Amino acid sequence: MAPPHSLNKKTFSLLYIIRVFICTAALWEANELFFTQKNRELE
Repeated sequence: MAPPHSLNKKTFSLLYIIRVFICTAALWEANELFFTQKNRELE
């Protein structure tokens, strides 16, 4: 019943890439918010 190993590996890689992309995007958003707040405080 288990799918071929190559398919498993491909799916895993895709999920991993998507997860990394989402995490990176979230970090960028947080950084942007943090820096804009810092800049406002400095003004």
